Amino acid sequence: MSLDLTELSSRLTALDERIEQLKAANSGDRKAKPIELKPPTRFCPACNSEMETGTVSVHGTFWGFLLVGWSYQHVWFKGAGDKEEIVVRSGRAKIGYRCPACGFTGVAPGRDFPVPAPVGHV
Repeated sequence: MSLDLTELSSRLTALDERIEQLKAANSGDRKAKPIELKPPTRFCPACNSEMETGTVSVHGTFWGFLLVGWSYQHVWFKGAGDKEEIVVRSGRAKIGYRCPACGFTGVAPGRDFPVPAPVGHV
């Protein structure tokens, strides 16, 4: 197998030119205004009203601490079977949706985050 140095040299030159083109295309303002993503409209499965986006979390209250003391709690879900599943861990939160018309609340799938929720979490 023989190497054609002229061919390799021309390929390297073409790659160098392409790299320079890509550098020029990416040299714009790196701190461009972030794109604001609006969450999709969700409708309540119970009454078909528009739902609002927020967080679902587990945390204590001042009065609860004074009356009962510190407790470690999770939000659990138990379906038709015997197995229970943790939906939101104690001291954590997840994106959630609530219907202002009937009160139905849903928890979105995905990773949880510490309470209080970070700014712009949606």
